[in-house]
This record gives sequence, C-alpha cells and structure tokens, in this order.
Amino acid sequence: MHIPPLRTITIISACMCVSAAFGVAQTSRNRLIKVTLSPTWSTLQVNQAQQFSASVSGTDHRGLIWLVNGRAGGNATVGTITTAGLYTAPSSAPSGSVTITARSTALPTAYANARISITGASSIAVSISPTTASMQVNRTQQFGAFVSGTSNTAVHWMVNGTLGGNPTVGWITGSGVYTAPPRVPSGSISVTAQSAAQHTVSASAAVLVSRPVQPVSHSVSLSWGETSSVVGYYVYRGAQATGPFSKLNSSPNPATVYTDSTVTSGQTYYYVTTAVDSRGLETVYSNVAQATVP
Repeated sequence: MHIPPLRTITIISACMCVSAAFGVAQTSRNRLIKVTLSPTWSTLQVNQAQQFSASVSGTDHRGLIWLVNGRAGGNATVGTITTAGLYTAPSSAPSGSVTITARSTALPTAYANARISITGASSIAVSISPTTASMQVNRTQQFGAFVSGTSNTAVHWMVNGTLGGNPTVGWITGSGVYTAPPRVPSGSISVTAQSAAQHTVSASAAVLVSRPVQPVSHSVSLSWGETSSVVGYYVYRGAQATGPFSKLNSSPNPATVYTDSTVTSGQTYYYVTTAVDSRGLETVYSNVAQATVP
C-alpha cells in the first residue's frame, strides 16, 4: 500500500490580544476602545453635586459603569454616582480625594478617571437686600449684599448668571445698581451677589420687570337745570352726604355744567350747587348728587 507523504498543517490560534493604559484598549484588529471623561477635576463641598459626562469610541457598545473609588455606584462614605454620571458628595468630607471612574462595559480595561477634592461646609454666608423688587423697564434698583465668615467681603454681581448682566435681562454695576432692560424680558430675572472669596456661596433676589403704567385720568361731570336771573353757579364737594362741602370754583360758573377733574379712583363724592345773582347773593344748597369714581 502506498502511503501519501505527510502535509504540513498550520494551526492559527483565534485569540484576542488586549493591552490597556490610560483608558485605551487595543484589539487584534487594531481598533482602539477609548473612554473620555469630563470634567477631570473638581472641588466640591459636602452634599454638593457634580455632573460628569463620558463617551466611548472604537466600539458600537457604548455602555458605561460608573465607580467611586473603585466601587460601582459609590457609597455613603465616598459619595454616590448615578448611571447618568451625577455624583453627590458625602455628608462628611473623606480623608483624601475621591476618584470617579467611567469604565467601558465592552472592555473593562478601557476607562477614564476624574479626581474630586471634597471640603467641609463653608462658614461664608451672603445675604442680599432687597430679596424681591418690582420695577418698570429702564428703571434702576439699588441692591446691597452682606458677606460674613471671611475678611474678603467683596461680591460679584450677576444677572441671570451673567456677570454684569446684558441688554436682554438688564445690567448691574459693581456697586449693585441694577438697570432694567428697555423691553420686558420673556422669563424671570434673578440678581445674584456671589462671594468673591468662595464662588459657590451666593444670594439672589427676584426681580419683576413690567411695562410703564399709562396714567388714567378720572373726572366727574355734573349738570343741572338753569335758574333765571343769576350770573352763575358755585359747585361744592364733600366726602359725606351731610357735608361739610368745599367750594370747587373760585368764581361763579355761568354754564349749567361742570367737570371735576380732581378726583381719585375708588372714592365716592357728594356734590351740591348754589346760584349767585348780580348782587352776589347765593342761594341755599341744591339737592345732593352722588358720584363714585371707578
């Protein structure tokens, strides 16, 4: 029997070679899986929050695991983090800095880190006065700020988060004088005094800006029947139907009509008239007429 010669068989191992460093992993196909994280450094006070954002490139699997000091989701000692990257500092400052890690679910060796320094609650406090204000467009309002807990009592004045304000929401000077914009803004206005010593400490006041109020004129029109052989009439006004009454016109009014333009909205007035002849003799009061100004 003839035995055929032995052929050479080459066996290729189907493996994936992985190396990882600084959040980058490489596969045998030379595809880089990379995780980027922002911000990479932050300083927070206890119980404050910080939003982190992360992205994964080099793979279709974009999933991430969020860790605090190596623990998924964190804990009460080092702080917690949600699956959306929202970190909340613990109620007590830990002994050292805290490390936030965003790790790829596709490749655990692909990750990125951020450091957080956590401090105790600040003793600095800011108060603002007044805390609310209502004003018309283009008008000004003086605000004052008081800073305690530090020798640096300076503040930065902002309008809706913008240092010094802008034409849309109004301007504010370094001394706290706010000027409303020329047009009524579409949203709310907030004037903020921010501590120059610690920017996380501030106080705000709500400002309502309105259009100018157009003055409304009010008047009461009176008329009465004509009396013969007189040169004119006097008109009197009082706050009660029984008097006393005050004369409104200094000289006799020859007409049988009179307009009282010195009235106030919401008030009720009572009127009487007298007739005056050529000798200056004046009749007794007429009947009482009542008028309520809307």
